[in-house]
Amino acid sequence: AADSSWVNSGNNAFIGITGAFDVTGTNAMNSNVVKNISRTNPGTSAAFTGIRVARGNVLAGNNMVGDSSDASKSIYTNGASTTTGIEITNSVANAAVVVQNNYVSNLTSFGNTAGNKLRGISYSNTSTGNTVPVTISGNRIFDLASYSNATGFAAGEQAVTGIFANPNSSSVAYSPVSINNNVIFQLKAYSLADTATLATGIFLNNVSGSVNANRVYNIRNYSSRNDGINPAVATGILFRATDQLVLSNNMIVAGTDTADNIEYIGIWNPYSGAGAALYHNSVAIKGYNYSGVPSYAFFRGNNNSSDLINTPVSGNNNIFFTERVSVNGYAIGNTSSASANGFGVQGWNNNAYYNYIDANKTGIWNGVAGDLFTFKANSLKDSASVYTFVAFANTATGDLHLVAPSVGNLTLAGVRVSIVSKDFDNETRNSTPYIGADENTGTPVPVKLTAFNAHAVKNDVLVSWITASERNVSHFVVEASTDGKRFEPVGEAKARGNSSSSVRYTFTHVNAQQAMNGAMVVYYRLTSTDKDGSNEQSKLVRVTFDAAQKILDAVVAYPNPFNNAVTLTIPATESTSAELVLTDLQGRVVATQRYALTAGSNEVSLDQLDGLKQGIYFVKLTASGESKVIKLVKN
Repeated sequence: AADSSWVNSGNNAFIGITGAFDVTGTNAMNSNVVKNISRTNPGTSAAFTGIRVARGNVLAGNNMVGDSSDASKSIYTNGASTTTGIEITNSVANAAVVVQNNYVSNLTSFGNTAGNKLRGISYSNTSTGNTVPVTISGNRIFDLASYSNATGFAAGEQAVTGIFANPNSSSVAYSPVSINNNVIFQLKAYSLADTATLATGIFLNNVSGSVNANRVYNIRNYSSRNDGINPAVATGILFRATDQLVLSNNMIVAGTDTADNIEYIGIWNPYSGAGAALYHNSVAIKGYNYSGVPSYAFFRGNNNSSDLINTPVSGNNNIFFTERVSVNGYAIGNTSSASANGFGVQGWNNNAYYNYIDANKTGIWNGVAGDLFTFKANSLKDSASVYTFVAFANTATGDLHLVAPSVGNLTLAGVRVSIVSKDFDNETRNSTPYIGADENTGTPVPVKLTAFNAHAVKNDVLVSWITASERNVSHFVVEASTDGKRFEPVGEAKARGNSSSSVRYTFTHVNAQQAMNGAMVVYYRLTSTDKDGSNEQSKLVRVTFDAAQKILDAVVAYPNPFNNAVTLTIPATESTSAELVLTDLQGRVVATQRYALTAGSNEVSLDQLDGLKQGIYFVKLTASGESKVIKLVKN
C-alpha cells in the first residue's frame, strides 16, 4: 500500500507484511513500505500492524511504516485495539531477531477508548526460555499521535509508546534485549477526557540487557488532568520488572517550553523489579507548571507515597538536570514513605544534579525535599556527587552534547565504569570520563583529583594526593594555613603533565607544628597549575596535632572505586609488618595478604581482584599494634 489510498472499514485485524521463517540462517525483511492506509472501524478487533516478525531468525531493516515526509500519505486507525508499526511476536525460543534502521512515523490512532494503544515498535515475544537478545537498533520513531483513554503504568496500558518491550515471562522471567541508538520524538497523547494517560518513549518490562545511546525527546501529553497524586505523565524511559538491565549513554529531554499540568519524568522506575543500573545518562526536564504536579529527571516511585519501590538500582556518572518552572520539580526523587530498599545497593555516586529554579528542591527522599546536601544525608548516597549547571547543545532537539562552559569543566569529571567504555557517539571514553552521555574527547578534563589527604605523623605532616588523569599540568603547590584563610606555600611537586592513569604524589611537611608557630590545628590545600598558568584549588584538609593520634589515620587507598587492584599507602615510623584482610558485605574473607614495611611511606597492593562481583567491600589493615578499616567499592 505505497502510493494509492486504501480505506478499510472492517472490524478485523490488519497486518501489512508478516514474516514467518526458519530458525536457521538469516532471513531478510528489508526495504518495504507500508503507508497511506485508513482504518475506520471503531471495533475491538480492528488491530493494525504494519510489519510483523512472527517466527525465525529475521533481519528487518530499512523499512518504512507510515510516511516520514508526507503526513497525508500516512496511517490512520479508529479502533478500540492496538496499532503497531513493527511488531515482534516471535514464537521460537532463541531466534536471532534484529530490527534496525527502520522509519516508523506519522501514525495516528483516533479511538477515544481505553482499548486503543499506539506503539512504534513492539516486542511481545510469545516464546519462552529466551537467552538470545532481541536487537532493536538505529530506528527513527516519530510523529505518533494517540487519542486513547488508557491509564496507568502497568504493562500495555500506555496510550502511546515509541518502543514497547514486554516479552513473555512464563518460563524465563527476564528476556535479554539490546535497544540501542534509536531516535524517538514527537509522541503525543491526546486524551479527550480528564484521564491519567501515559506517553512514553521506551517501555521496559520482563527484560534484561542493554538500553544504550538512545535519544528521546518531545514526548507530549495533552490531557486536561490536574492531579498531583494520579497525574497524566510523559516520560522518556520507563522500566518496571527488569533484571541486570543497564541504561547507559541515553540523552533524554522531557517537557517543552510550554505551560501544562503534566508530570514529566526523564527516567522512571514505578514498580519493583530485580535490578537495573544507570550509567552516563544525560536527562533534562523543561517547561512550566504552577499547579503543584511534580516532575523528575529520575524518579523512583509511583506518586503513591505508601508504595515501597525496592528495585536494586545502582548508578554513576549521570546528569539529572531540571529547568522546569514548577513548585514541585526535582532532579531526583524517591517518594515512598517507607525506608527505600535497594537504592544504590551496588553504588550510587558521582552524579551531577541541578535545579535551575530552586536548589532546595534538588531531590526528595521519602517525602523530605531539600538541596543536594540534604538528599545525601537522607539517602546515604551520592557522597562524591556534585551540584552544577550543565550547558547542552540544544535541548529542543534532544541534543545533550556538552558545550561551553561545561566542556573542560573539572566539576563534571566522573569515575571510570568498566562496562561503559564508549559514549553516545561511540567514542572511547577518557580514563577520567565526563559525567553524562557525551565524552568530549577533544577537550579532556584537565586534572581529576581523586584524593587529597593530610595526616600528622608524630611531628611531621604527610600530605598525599592522587590524580586520575592530567592534561598539560605543570606542577602542584602544597599550601598551609593556621586559620584556613591565609595560606603560604610549604612545598612543591612537579606534575606528570599528561597522564591517562592514576598518579600518586606525596610530600612531607617536616616539623610542621614548629614551622606553623606551634599551632595545634593546621589547614592544608593543594593548588594545581597548568602550563598555561591557570590553576585549580582543592578542598581544605584539617590536621590536628594530638599525641593520641594513630599513625594509620594517614593510610590512603586508591583507586576507589577499583577494577582489579587497589593500592594502599601506609606510613611507618620503623620497620614492621602489615596484614590486609579484604571482606565482603556479609563479612566473608575474600583475600588476605601480609607485607613488610620500612620506616617512611610504603605502597602495598591487593591485586587480581577482577573476579570479584561489583559491590561494597572492606579492607582491614593491621600494623604496629594499630588497625584501620577502609570501605572500598568494586566497579
